[in-house]
Amino acid sequence: MRNIAVIGVMGCGKTESGVLLAEKLGRELIEIDIEIEHQMGMTVKEIFAKFGEGHFRALECATIKEAALKDDAIISTGGGCVLNDEAMTALKKTSTVVFIERDLDEIINTVDTTTRPLLKNGAQALYDIYAKREMLYRKYADVTIINDSTLDVLVDKIIAVCEEE
Repeated sequence: MRNIAVIGVMGCGKTESGVLLAEKLGRELIEIDIEIEHQMGMTVKEIFAKFGEGHFRALECATIKEAALKDDAIISTGGGCVLNDEAMTALKKTSTVVFIERDLDEIINTVDTTTRPLLKNGAQALYDIYAKREMLYRKYADVTIINDSTLDVLVDKIIAVCEEE
């Protein structure tokens, strides 16, 4: 069975849905940001601060390409993965790519922006990031699921559309 990879802007529900998808489907979960943190022995925030975004994106690309080689995995990406065509091309070869779309105002009201390196200058950054990436999320997605209910409903929707693929 194909991998299921979830993409979307930070705070849309990728991590939480990835965990529940892996649990419900009995599959391995590969959380790209956590994999990078383990490799580097530091948080994403620390990697950004010490090495910069470019270095982080290179690590992200390599980690995604490695994850894409797995079978039957749930791959939870970082919000910026769509900035790298090489990574996304590798992911699309072996995965059903699910774009989780969530209202940005809802994200702002529920996400701690202080832990997100790209949001250190405030919530407006989320709107700017989304404006730059939305077209890429749509380009790479095989399916789009709107996250406007509970986590269980979101995951059940993802499972349903992936079973049809």
